[in-house]
Amino acid sequence: MRPQWEALIVGINRYPEYTNFNDLTVAALDGENVAQRLEQYGYEPFRIQDLPLGLTQKGAGGPSSTGLVKLEELRSAVANLFNPPPPNQPPETGLFFFSGHGCRQEVDGIEEVFLVTSDAFPDVGIYGYPLRELGEQIATSPVKQVVIWLDCCYSGELLSLLPFIPTDKAYCLITATRSFEPGVEISHEQGVFTRELLAGLNPENHPDGIVTSHNLALFIEQRMSRTGQRPLIANSEQAILLTSLFPKLSFQDKCPYRSLSYFTDKPEDALVFYGRSKLTQQLIERVKTKDRLLVVLGASGSGKSSLLRAGLLYQLKLGQAIVGSDRWHYLEPFSPGVAPKQRLQEVLELGKLLEKNGGNSSLTLVATSEPVVMIIDQFEECFTMSQPDQRLEFFNGLMELLEQKDNLIVLIAMRSDFRGRSRKYPQFVEKINRPYINVDQLNRQEIEEAIALPAELVGLGIEGRLKQQLINDVEDYPGSLPLLQYTLTELWKQSRQQQETFLRLETYQQLGGIEGTLEKKANQVFDSLSPEAQNVARR
Repeated sequence: MRPQWEALIVGINRYPEYTNFNDLTVAALDGENVAQRLEQYGYEPFRIQDLPLGLTQKGAGGPSSTGLVKLEELRSAVANLFNPPPPNQPPETGLFFFSGHGCRQEVDGIEEVFLVTSDAFPDVGIYGYPLRELGEQIATSPVKQVVIWLDCCYSGELLSLLPFIPTDKAYCLITATRSFEPGVEISHEQGVFTRELLAGLNPENHPDGIVTSHNLALFIEQRMSRTGQRPLIANSEQAILLTSLFPKLSFQDKCPYRSLSYFTDKPEDALVFYGRSKLTQQLIERVKTKDRLLVVLGASGSGKSSLLRAGLLYQLKLGQAIVGSDRWHYLEPFSPGVAPKQRLQEVLELGKLLEKNGGNSSLTLVATSEPVVMIIDQFEECFTMSQPDQRLEFFNGLMELLEQKDNLIVLIAMRSDFRGRSRKYPQFVEKINRPYINVDQLNRQEIEEAIALPAELVGLGIEGRLKQQLINDVEDYPGSLPLLQYTLTELWKQSRQQQETFLRLETYQQLGGIEGTLEKKANQVFDSLSPEAQNVARR
């Protein structure tokens, strides 16, 4: 069962004369726009309730710029979001957005901030929904992830609710203003805060295509530094995933397989990377226990590169498996090549983590409070492409970096047949945290996951007979992962050419099975070579 994510979106334009508050022009529109952003890009599908009713509905009757929201309506909606009565199940994530008037008022000798409702009547002591009551709802709520965004005057008082939030919850609290200042509404356009919130929630404005509570906070802080308002933000160490360019079930007409390429840590690859969940979790646990130098071994084509990138690196950058890991420093994965120490230096410079040492040949890392993650792929190149003195210089450089920086994490991927050659460098080998992580061939269950689960994400059907034939053909086949991915990619291309939405056993047989598709690819590569290169290949 997929986790339930619920949002309560409130946008109040209408304030009758007796409230002593002027009507607003864009609060309802702000609410509608936030709801649309969540519906379009929500990392999980949001179930959205709106106030006034019909706020987010298109067509006749919505959105209503004159709709009223009464105190008891808002009180009941907040209670149902954070503490739904039995037998209703609480959502995993509860999100509350409010756009309207806010007011600060002394009540019984205590200053309080209220979210002003349409039936506020200050002359008789009715001001709206008190933030104190919101804090009480959160304190008793079983919801695991609490998200509250307020676009109203004096909304910074929300941060006084932090003591109400139990330590086991993830939270994201963002307010348009500080506790003592009013907000700004751009007449007939949108609130200043909501404008930047909407831009920050758009995953197209973020390099990785994923918006978390952490990078949303940075985005809003940077954008609103140019305005007269200063937002207040409080985030838990645990990041909350909010929106994504790659929401689940949105891959229609995109191939979910990666042919002969390895899977990267980009969401479009990581979300279709299946079959290595146990190994990914094993790597996460090793990083969590602060192992500093980890070696991943496996045969050529076993999927080491994909495991480190789409498995481990993607999960770490999300900040879900290890609290705070979304704030770590990540160097670009690299291969040693012919000059490994030079490659290492280039990567450190690119990541802006290399101290300038003048003419000193040793490498020194910039001091950072957060861990630094380095991935070295195809480590066997140290033995096949570099000279012995270059290799030794590289190994010594790595050991120096590990000794000088106690929060550097180095992960190495190497073909298992080169393990014996690494033993010639005992000082380096002694630094490796045992045991090695072995990437074996995919078992039957993992093969099925790699075939079926990416297809489910794009609504692609697979004949049961084809799935079983693929499992039988790939099992125990050397280098099975790239072969499987390449064959599935070819099957997908054929299905699209035939304007079909499922993969057929008949097509697989016409391609010649696993070996036939590989032979076809080899012939294509050979035919693309020059006559001279073809003569060399024949030898």
